[in-house]
Amino acid sequence: MAPPRPRERRGRPDRATVFGWIAGLSITAGLAALAIASDTWGHDIWSGIAPDWPGGGYGFAVTVGGLLPVTAAAAILPLTLMNWKESRARSCAWAAASLPGAAASAPLLLVIAGAWRPKSRHRGLDCYSEGGPCWVHEQYPYVWAVGLAATLVGAAVVSGAVFLYLRDNKRSATARPATRPSTSEPPDPPPPGCPSRT
Repeated sequence: MAPPRPRERRGRPDRATVFGWIAGLSITAGLAALAIASDTWGHDIWSGIAPDWPGGGYGFAVTVGGLLPVTAAAAILPLTLMNWKESRARSCAWAAASLPGAAASAPLLLVIAGAWRPKSRHRGLDCYSEGGPCWVHEQYPYVWAVGLAATLVGAAVVSGAVFLYLRDNKRSATARPATRPSTSEPPDPPPPGCPSRT
């Protein structure tokens, strides 16, 4: 009979695992909060704010769709600059810098969730009440197309701006410094009658 194997001691989980769990729980909590907020305020947004917006519901969809890529970029770009190995303090600062973009994205996602029409088997009377998702699609039948087009245009503009910024930064970083003109004067010619050194 073989002797029993000693139990292996497990060490602490690595940072990537912990960060993954925190990110997963945060996303789950955010989606749950978004669903609750959509049920609470979604009807009021589309029945109260959208009709009075310049351009009505379609203008409201253009505004929300155009702002969403901007706020998403403001939330994501600082996270790409984080480097825990280089500096923890700077990484924490970049993480904090992404919070305003994430906070600005939340109401926009709430507006989108308020107009998200459920599948037909999940539609109740609440869906067709004033401000409900089905009501939104009856009042503004092409709101999804207008919002999607505005989001794509906004994403193209933001992507182009980021590309130009990165290209200019790379170009200025690789540019060689201009050579300064020499301030030293050429040596004087030897006096007449002296042999010149060659």
